[in-house]
Order: sequence, then C-alpha cells, then structure tokens
Amino acid sequence: MNELINLTIDGYQVQVPKETTIFEAAKKININIPHLCYHESLSIYGACRVCVVEIEGRPRLEPSCATLVEEGMKVKTNTTRVKCTEPADIRREVIPLGVIQTDASTRIGIGAYSEEYNHQEAERQQFLLGDTRSLDELIRKLALNGQITSFCTAGYRCGRTGTRIMDLLKTGKERWFCKLNAVLTFREWIDDFASRETKTAREKVIQKEIAEIKEKLPEVFPKFVELYKRIKHGEKDLYF
Repeated sequence: MNELINLTIDGYQVQVPKETTIFEAAKKININIPHLCYHESLSIYGACRVCVVEIEGRPRLEPSCATLVEEGMKVKTNTTRVKCTEPADIRREVIPLGVIQTDASTRIGIGAYSEEYNHQEAERQQFLLGDTRSLDELIRKLALNGQITSFCTAGYRCGRTGTRIMDLLKTGKERWFCKLNAVLTFREWIDDFASRETKTAREKVIQKEIAEIKEKLPEVFPKFVELYKRIKHGEKDLYF
C-alpha cells in the first residue's frame, strides 16, 4: 500500500500518495494551476515555469508539475509572488549581476494594447506583471544608476550570428560592438522618444560610456564620434 502524504494547498487539506506532484494534488481538490509544458502523457520537463507555486519555508517558487509532495507541506497557488512576474526591486538587484535583458511598457492581456485597456485584469492575463513601469521610466532609472540601455539589432542585421558571433564572444570582441552601438542607439531613442526628465538623466551615463570608448578603442573612436554627431543632427539607424 502506498504511503499517504498530508499537505495543505491554499488552506485546504489534501491526502495523496507519496510520489504525487503538487500539480496532481491540487487537481484532486479542484485547484487548477495554470500550466504550459505539462501533459499527463508526457515526461515531466518543468521548464516553462508557468505552474510555479509558493511553498512555505522555501525561498524560491517551485514548478508544481515537477515538485513532489512532502508531509506537512504548505502550498499557495494564488499569492502575489505567484501571480506576478519579478518586481522592480528584484530587477534592481539582478541587473548588476549580469542580467542584460528586460522588458518595460509590457501588456499581456487580450486586447491589452488598445487605448481602452490601461490596467491589469487577472481574468484576462496568464499572469500579472510585477513591474508595470513604462519604458521611459525604466530607462531613466537605469541611467540614473549609471547603466545604459541598448536598442542595437546590428548583430542580426550584419550577420554576426551562429559561429561568427561565438568566435567574437570567445575573444571578447563582441562586447565592443555592443558598447559602440549601445551609445548610438541610446542617443537616437532618447532624442526621438524620451521625456524631458529622461533626457536630463542621459548625459552622465552617455559621457561615461564615451570616455571608456575613447580610452579602450582609440583606433575606432574618430569613426564613433562621426556617427554620434550625425545622430545628434538627426540621422537614423547608424551602427557598427
């Protein structure tokens, strides 16, 4: 006879066999956890992270489809941590650690980009956003922290993909393409779309990046200055 495990999910007591996952235990008491990569006929993958839940005593959210029940476990499926993506304070902490991609001005509900849709609605979204700042606000905060935002797509457009990009990454050369193009595309976006407050915040971070380019890349600095001045005078889509 299988050993039975007692746990609570969203405050409801449930008893299931030992090798049951949290996802399966929740289904037994009619708690439907959102999921994507899970299917009962397939092996457990647990990669999409859509079915994560909060477990008391654990610091991170766990995928319910790949986490087995334990005696006395207390699970929550509908807390703010579960429903929302990472909040602004978490982003502030991880960006200095090397996280280089993020989103802003995001809307994920059905019809969310219509003018009438200006707030989050849980019943229309797969999950709630933990950080609802606009792109302008996020870029301003990053600039005030000394971090530049890049809008560069030159790697794809110039064919720096596949083995070419890997060779450049291995030698450390790609970072300099990224730095040069980050300053150029940042300047172009700021001039075209930024608020007055964000334009004020840009100068310190731009000057810091330009000083590093001058020091580290003296051989290409004159060309960089030429492109930068052309962007300041209204030209678009200039890159290395």
